[in-house]
Amino acid sequence: MSIPSDKRSLDTASLEPTSSSEKTDFLETTKISSSDPTTTPVAGSWGITLDQRFQYEGLLGRGGAGSVYRAYDRKFKREVALKIPHRGLSEGGEVRRRFEREVEASARLRHPHIVALYDFILNQSEAALVNELIEGQTLAQWIEQQGDGCDPRVSAALLQRMARAVHHAHCQGVLHRDIKPSNILLDQRHADGDLPFHPRLTDFGVARILHNETRTDSEYQLVGSVQYSPPEVIYMTADAHTQASDIYSLGVVLYEMLAGKMAFSGSTVADVFRRIDLGDFPPISQIRPDVPRDLEAIVLRCMARRPIDRYPTADDLASDLDRFLKGAPVDARLPGVLERAARMGRRHPTALAALSVAAMALCIVFGLGLVTYKSLSRLNRQLQTRNAQLSQALTFSRETHFRNEQMSYSSDMRMAGERIEEGKLRDA
Repeated sequence: MSIPSDKRSLDTASLEPTSSSEKTDFLETTKISSSDPTTTPVAGSWGITLDQRFQYEGLLGRGGAGSVYRAYDRKFKREVALKIPHRGLSEGGEVRRRFEREVEASARLRHPHIVALYDFILNQSEAALVNELIEGQTLAQWIEQQGDGCDPRVSAALLQRMARAVHHAHCQGVLHRDIKPSNILLDQRHADGDLPFHPRLTDFGVARILHNETRTDSEYQLVGSVQYSPPEVIYMTADAHTQASDIYSLGVVLYEMLAGKMAFSGSTVADVFRRIDLGDFPPISQIRPDVPRDLEAIVLRCMARRPIDRYPTADDLASDLDRFLKGAPVDARLPGVLERAARMGRRHPTALAALSVAAMALCIVFGLGLVTYKSLSRLNRQLQTRNAQLSQALTFSRETHFRNEQMSYSSDMRMAGERIEEGKLRDA
């Protein structure tokens, strides 16, 4: 196992800036210095058992709870990654329980894409995890080297492997709870299919074991890196961590690979929380138009605000990524017009309020216009009816007048004939 320092992630040991001068630095993990006496062990500094068995070869990384060293295991004659809790922290009961939980979680897992646990040492004065040593860099370092984003197919293939590994962990009752690029190691000694390296998931230090009767305080606290945590987790509700939260984190990692930058960032933790809660991140299509729409749809489904809208299992995510890689239709779909409008409203509530007022005013104007139109239409129909009645009456009057004239003419002709017969030509 290798854990180089990674300034991208928010270390769980410092969630709040301690002073205004640290406002822009609190998102960075501890820097590593080879001259730091707290991280570079000297003879006898590890403990009797560790010093006798392991030979120090270098510092690989340091996190909030411990340091990871490259060491030679004299007992089994191999190089290993030795993870040791920080001195002082190892004396606390909570840290010891966390160490035991990491041992139990790692011991359950046997997967080609998960860093293997070889052994562990735990006694009254010493604690250490003996892990497989991975020769290579972290995914976080590799993303930085890609510039404006990674190749879409390579990104999909890599995350497919991670989804299979996470599904294996879930099947063993283990939630990782801290999936991020710095916890994905790239073993560059071996290729993996089309990938030029073999990705491995590591660091189950804040893992939760499901169906475990022994619950610790940390299971009710915000653990892991904030930028990769879903909305339901950042509010620290009991049992917020589920399989869906790990799937969300996988989606954020895929987003970062494709976009070349983190989905959520900010100068303060509160700002990051707000962006996560609102789902406020730039669409991948705006950053990289060359990313296939199907792959973007997979990212958005993983990062859905509601857990029920995400993939049911990490294996379903892996299967959809496999369909994408094979050119088959994927199950994920891009959000529709209504969903995009709702997301826009959550991101810009002030603009939404102004738009709502304008829409309401428009509706009122439209409503008044509609009422007026209906009134005019009804009046027009009445006028048309009256006009038709008048036309009928006029026609009837003309026909009656014509008949009366015919009858009068016939009467005059009859009377004229009678006068002629009587010889009264003048009267005729």
